[in-house]
Amino acid sequence: MICALNQDFNLTLIKRYLELTHEAQADAVVVLTKADTCDDAMEKRAQVEKLDPLLIVETVNALDANSLSCLAPFLKKGKTVALLGAVGSGKSALINTLMQTTDDNKTQRNIGESGSLKIMPSGAILLDTAGMRELQLAEFDSSAIANFADIIALEKQCRFSDCRHEGEPGCALKAAVKSNRLDEQRVADFLLLRNEDNDDDQVTKSKPQEKFYRSAQSDIRARKHSSAE
Repeated sequence: MICALNQDFNLTLIKRYLELTHEAQADAVVVLTKADTCDDAMEKRAQVEKLDPLLIVETVNALDANSLSCLAPFLKKGKTVALLGAVGSGKSALINTLMQTTDDNKTQRNIGESGSLKIMPSGAILLDTAGMRELQLAEFDSSAIANFADIIALEKQCRFSDCRHEGEPGCALKAAVKSNRLDEQRVADFLLLRNEDNDDDQVTKSKPQEKFYRSAQSDIRARKHSSAE
């Protein structure tokens, strides 16, 4: 998974991608890009490494082929590689540099008519599709919904039904965080999961978000029924 070390660095998003990768039973490697533009690269790398003591984390300059030599062990012949990351994380630059070859007689080879599978110079297979690059995590992480049932129930107490929990007056989530009834990081994780499928100007819920709310409400009803019994 790819994340930039600039102002787009997002530890919570990295956690979400790690959870998705774990559910898929795939091996995760975190690649932190734009190391050449960041003064605190090692500090941010340390934050990611704390998420899992066994997690492999590399810091690179995606435009420098020499900087990417640390990725060679993961790109061996026969391996299948997929790059996940948000817009601006440096995926395209990383792919372009990795696909370069010093042998001018070799040309980039694609598998299938769509070109979504590419043979890399190392012999590894790169899964390169727009859908894979921009995965909507809420579609795949329904197991996390139950963990936020209390927050979903509480946000209905907000003064405004369309409260975004970003400082609006009468926000029940902000009040709960301020009074230490809710953990601020849990709220941040919840908002990330809920809003991943929305553009900044989008008002209506996307299909994955509607699915998220339906599943959450079902979980809340099930808990109430269990308590009543």
